[in-house]
Amino acid sequence: LAPDWESGLDFFREVFAYGRHRVLSLGNHEHRLWTKLAKSRRMVDVEFAKDRINEITKLCRRHRVMQLPYSARLGVWEHRGLRTIHGYGHGVYAPRKFAFTYGTCIFFHTHSMEVGLAEKWPEPSVAYGAGCLMDIDQPYNETQVNKLRDENGFAYGYLTDDGPVIIQCRMKESGFHAATQIKAYC
Repeated sequence: LAPDWESGLDFFREVFAYGRHRVLSLGNHEHRLWTKLAKSRRMVDVEFAKDRINEITKLCRRHRVMQLPYSARLGVWEHRGLRTIHGYGHGVYAPRKFAFTYGTCIFFHTHSMEVGLAEKWPEPSVAYGAGCLMDIDQPYNETQVNKLRDENGFAYGYLTDDGPVIIQCRMKESGFHAATQIKAYC
């Protein structure tokens, strides 16, 4: 567990070293620290959870990162028409449900690079799955067929006066391929 934790902290420091808007949307994994381990009957679990919670909280303060709870109502961050959520559903219909519920958004929970569209006027809402950054062959779901949708990747983009432009970047065997010089033709 220690190498995974240290990798996560390194990733946090790298990602939150840049940008004016810094937001950490806590997910189901972090939520377990607050709800399960911190209230365990085993003192070793409680101490472990409290140490990790304190470390996350201090890092967020130090890097000026707003922390959002793992909550379908309170865990939503919006900026200029784009919402980001951890994700509060699973399965093949989750992206469409997120598009109906939250409008245009980026979500993470499903570990997949899916897109969901919701019929809206004057234009559809789109929910973009940002994939994951992990070993996608995990023992906890090795017998589940839905794991075959899991993909390593991320989402990025920019905001225009007309709304967000989101690009999903999948990892291939040769690595990530991302556009670095984006031009608008208006």
